[in-house]
Amino acid sequence: MHLLILMAVLSMSPAAAAIISSNDADQVIGDLLKRVPLIDGHNDLAHQIFARKKNKINDLDLQNWTEVHTDIKRMKQGGVGAQIWAVYAGCSTQYRDAVRACLEHLDTIQRFVYKYPNELQMAYSSQEITETFKKGKISSLLGVEGGHCLDSSLSVLRMLYQLGTRYMTLTHNCDTPWVTNNLRDRNATNVAGLTQFGKDIIREMNRLGMIVDMSHVSKAAMVDVLATSVAPVIFSHSNSYKLAPHTRNVQDDVLLLLKKNKGLIMITFPSSFLDVSGEASISSVADHLEYIYKLIGIDHVGIGSDYDGTPSLPVGLEDVSKFPDLLKYLYVNREWTVTMLEKLIGQNFLRVFQDVERVSKSLKGMMPLEDRLPQSQLVNTTCRSAEY
Repeated sequence: MHLLILMAVLSMSPAAAAIISSNDADQVIGDLLKRVPLIDGHNDLAHQIFARKKNKINDLDLQNWTEVHTDIKRMKQGGVGAQIWAVYAGCSTQYRDAVRACLEHLDTIQRFVYKYPNELQMAYSSQEITETFKKGKISSLLGVEGGHCLDSSLSVLRMLYQLGTRYMTLTHNCDTPWVTNNLRDRNATNVAGLTQFGKDIIREMNRLGMIVDMSHVSKAAMVDVLATSVAPVIFSHSNSYKLAPHTRNVQDDVLLLLKKNKGLIMITFPSSFLDVSGEASISSVADHLEYIYKLIGIDHVGIGSDYDGTPSLPVGLEDVSKFPDLLKYLYVNREWTVTMLEKLIGQNFLRVFQDVERVSKSLKGMMPLEDRLPQSQLVNTTCRSAEY
């Protein structure tokens, strides 16, 4: 059928061909989004609810909240099949109230999901994403953004998993006592990566079945994680450093290690991560996707928008309703096949999640790690009691 349409288009005038091609693309993308869940790796709506509403959602209409990038109406228009919501606490909470801040964000997400049971449903496994999609609902998953939410405690890590967290971004834009962040790479050389306790965090995440997310960490930490993790890892919202030399992006040698790890980089939309000039468009996103897949393969790319976590977005990708426009652009202007688009929007993430779950099952005989980080390795102990 696709071949017949192409032959017909070639026989028409350019103007008529463009119309047919556009209509065909709309149908192809519509069918795709009904068949494969579009899984967005990172959305900061919970932080917007905190910043604007102090976590009060009882009277908040999330069906139509046009002040932000994300509401349920536009998620449906955008064909979102699964959303990983960021459980975020700013770096200023570290050593103070980071655990509380993360728990409050987690509570906010679960409450707004439960408020809209006809549209949203919590998901805690790869299978639940697929099952929820078949019901016509949007899966909601939890991703902690910033390892400082652990307060350097393996016990807190385990409890976050029990509460539903399925990935953790190891840092935000600040170090923890056990891993360095990306800002170190701006002015420093010989930056450290993971400490031994940091490697224990990775091993415990592997045991639990929690996906390791390397967005925001230093390059040295990326290399250390990839040498430590026995499960695939992800970048939930990062781009190519080659195209945009920002420390939040990923250099080619690390991308090649990511391929060996069978991991995933989910391309993100903040304009400065797409082009250091701060000017970006759908074409810019396509450039990063194409560069990375040509370097490490189509099995290793996904989408991690960072909607509601950035003030600056590409022209044409202003909110969550615009995902189909990106897919249509890739299909028509960059000649991506349907198979490639299927992998991009959801199949690659599901494969990584399934692999992480399999590794966890293979480690079921491993006892939980019980190491504690000595107070001497903490940067700030003024808000801690002597026994902790």
